[in-house]
Amino acid sequence: LRSMPNWARGNVNVEHEVCVCMTLTNIMPINAKKPTSHANARYNRDLRGDTIPLDIDELIILGCRSGTLIFLDTMNECQVAHVMQAHQTQVSQVHYRHLRQELFTLGEGGPEGSTIIRVWRFPALQCICEVKGMARVSPQDIYPSSFAISEYLPFFAAGCTDGDVRIFVVAPPVRGTNDI
Repeated sequence: LRSMPNWARGNVNVEHEVCVCMTLTNIMPINAKKPTSHANARYNRDLRGDTIPLDIDELIILGCRSGTLIFLDTMNECQVAHVMQAHQTQVSQVHYRHLRQELFTLGEGGPEGSTIIRVWRFPALQCICEVKGMARVSPQDIYPSSFAISEYLPFFAAGCTDGDVRIFVVAPPVRGTNDI
């Protein structure tokens, strides 16, 4: 990562992060740090030379070994726009579901280094779902080891350490809450 302006530094030193996965999003988190127009003006044309409206956001989300997610603003010279701690240790997968504005992460941080899937709702980046230890069908503890999402349906599938695949639903908000 390039050196960052002072407005983007926050609590995490992203210059020393090791990124292991990435996804793209078109929504800026609510609490993202934006440069002043004087400090770093946005580009007004994309790589093809087409005009870019100022209200368009395109971000790269990087999952790192430290458990952090780094949001790079591609419309602003890939400057760091936001950094958040998603897991205790490595984020090994990250996917964004555009239609439902949900970010899925798979990372370590459960008991004894087990993995956890978390679902975050944009733009507030509120954790609305967490899948960690699951019901046992064998004597060993079962944790998610991979996942896949559906862009059009509220489902996601988790591949588990016991070889099973389990299907989950992220329900829409009910009566102004974000309950699952």
